[in-house]
Amino acid sequence: MIPKKRKYISNQVAENLKLPVELVDDVVLEFYRYVKTQMSSAKHRRINCTGLGTFVMIEDRVDRKIKHLEKLSSEFDMDNCSYNQYAVHLKRRDLLLDLYKIKEKFKSEKERKQKLTKIRRNAFNRNLEK
Repeated sequence: MIPKKRKYISNQVAENLKLPVELVDDVVLEFYRYVKTQMSSAKHRRINCTGLGTFVMIEDRVDRKIKHLEKLSSEFDMDNCSYNQYAVHLKRRDLLLDLYKIKEKFKSEKERKQKLTKIRRNAFNRNLEK
């Protein structure tokens, strides 16, 4: 699937609805910003956008992000930091906790898939024996 560019979508919708392109582009831009913030917040593993598809987090990228945030938090010096640096540290820590939850979801989803494949294989083997 070839992704559609924001300007292309704005032009098509403006043409179909006979609205100014600038107005439609502002609405589409705000929608894209919202989707981007939802994806970067790490609250959900999958985000479904009607007409655009489902955006899914990739396990390897989550692992890389966890390693990066763990490294940053281990290098954080509590004694010599400003209020702003501490606020950034708290945001990173919250994001790290959310990423750990997502990683747990990955793990439980893998276990569920493995159980289903075992059940299917057992049912298939029973059918072959009969």
